[in-house]
Amino acid sequence: MKPQFNKEMLNNNSLDSLISIIDRSFKIACLDKFDELDLTFHNYMTLEFIYNHENVIQKDLARLFHRNQSTITRSIDKLENKGFVERIHDDNNKKNNIIILTTKGQKAVEEINSFKKDLEKNLVYNFTENEREIFKKLLNRLIHNFNSYIFK
Repeated sequence: MKPQFNKEMLNNNSLDSLISIIDRSFKIACLDKFDELDLTFHNYMTLEFIYNHENVIQKDLARLFHRNQSTITRSIDKLENKGFVERIHDDNNKKNNIIILTTKGQKAVEEINSFKKDLEKNLVYNFTENEREIFKKLLNRLIHNFNSYIFK
């Protein structure tokens, strides 16, 4: 049974509570799709980053996800064992392995992205186009402010 948020929780208008509820709700909505593909949310985030960037090395992932090298190595090992990624030796730097998606990894990202697109349509179905654009701009500004605060 998936958890639900009661009205008292939703009436708490503190920013951290609202962000937490949205984040948790999104992850809950995606759990079945991730389970179906034998992925975790973090696995998907890793695959999506690789999908959108060329010549990704493990150090890139460690910086992006604020994880140490050994944690990223274990994560990539699991994804490689499941057939989602491959490591290719970097000819320019023998210490690095470039992480690429396999066909299975590409298909998984595309399937989840399609699912997320449908989910987003359902989440903002009663927003006007203008409200959707304003909402995205505000969220991007919030992210920028967080990054400015965290990485002073």
